[in-house]
Amino acid sequence: HDEHEKDGDHDGHDDHDEHEKDGDHDGHDDHDEHEKDGDHDGHDDHDEHEKDGDHDGHDDHDGHDDHEGHGHGEYDPHYWLSAENGKIMANNIANTIITMDPDNSAYYQANLAAFEASMDEVSQQIVELATPIASLPFIPLHDAWYYYSAEFGLNLVDNFFPRGGHESTPQHLAELTEKVENLGITAIFSEIGLDVSSVQGFANDNDVSIGVLDPLGGSPGMETYQDFLLENMSRISNSIK
Repeated sequence: HDEHEKDGDHDGHDDHDEHEKDGDHDGHDDHDEHEKDGDHDGHDDHDEHEKDGDHDGHDDHDGHDDHEGHGHGEYDPHYWLSAENGKIMANNIANTIITMDPDNSAYYQANLAAFEASMDEVSQQIVELATPIASLPFIPLHDAWYYYSAEFGLNLVDNFFPRGGHESTPQHLAELTEKVENLGITAIFSEIGLDVSSVQGFANDNDVSIGVLDPLGGSPGMETYQDFLLENMSRISNSIK
């Protein structure tokens, strides 16, 4: 994430940086307070999104808040892993900038329209990759991928690190081993920049491969927000199909 902030050339994440400056991203900056008091302002965007009714994946994601191993409290802070949420954030950014610079509103609105069209195009590409693997079990490293899985129809069955932690208990490893055997899991996923030694041991013991995901967009080749969303689905597809 530090690399991402330094690069500054990630279209979607440029918006994210501006978004934080504009003050629309209170929930994420104040995540520690959010976990204490259950008030995540950043999910105002998500609430609006659910009201709009244009995010079928979220409407059907009944188990999202109470999913096994989901340790971030009532809300999931990884909302940027939804393409629809990305469009909501872009709208909020554009609207805020327009209030500050109304004379150039047509310019900002044109940029927003181009961004939304690009997001629709890349979302279709992601769906095309996701559809053939929709029924295959998916186990990422930690509970960051619920929005992504719901939106694009992935079969997320567990997380390697339960409850937002950074290690698995013997009991949880036993549960994962049982799921590998019963569900036919062929791969689990680590994340870029994190120690994979515990994941590697589990993979060796259970004869599964390891894929590597990037929930923050710091990998080489991820030049835009669209690249970031598409590349992660490419990695999932290549690992579990």
